[in-house]
Amino acid sequence: MKRAFVAILPIVFVASVAALGYAWLQRTVADQWTAADAADRAGQTADALERYERLMLFLQRSGWLKQHFGDAYTDAALSRLRLLHEAESVDKVLALSDQFAEDAGVLDRAAVHFWTGTALVERGLRERKNEEALPWFNRALSQLKRALEVDDAGRWNIKYNYELVRAVIDRATREPEQPPPQILRRQQESKPAKKIVA
Repeated sequence: MKRAFVAILPIVFVASVAALGYAWLQRTVADQWTAADAADRAGQTADALERYERLMLFLQRSGWLKQHFGDAYTDAALSRLRLLHEAESVDKVLALSDQFAEDAGVLDRAAVHFWTGTALVERGLRERKNEEALPWFNRALSQLKRALEVDDAGRWNIKYNYELVRAVIDRATREPEQPPPQILRRQQESKPAKKIVA
């Protein structure tokens, strides 16, 4: 009996250490997420962006971490895109969304395409001429279509933005003297509900 107990002791020790290590990992991820979320809710954009990035870097240390905490990794990635969009950092959104589109750890592909499309619309709104704005809007439409194709949740904001961008492109094609930014602004003024939804 004593020998059996002694033989099991190393197994119990290893299992205990593994359980403590796993609990530490869960606590570390939860603490980092909570701190980033608190900064986000407090309107501290720079701090929140840094904290979300730090959480992602922590989870990138191993494939197992990134996979096991995939929801936290995805939420941190999408929160970074949202915060950059809110800060009107269009070029940063585009660069980061390209990176996330290639990252298998970001599980919500539809949201990545949505944020890319929304940033491309914002980029197109900077242009004054139809021939300069339309390529941005066409790229946005392509990204929003991809988002629709992979969206299992049926999110209304993806469909709404897709339909709005498509209508703007159609009208700009019929009325070449009217660039998409002007058409979109006119639609927003005449129908306040018709605007890009993020």
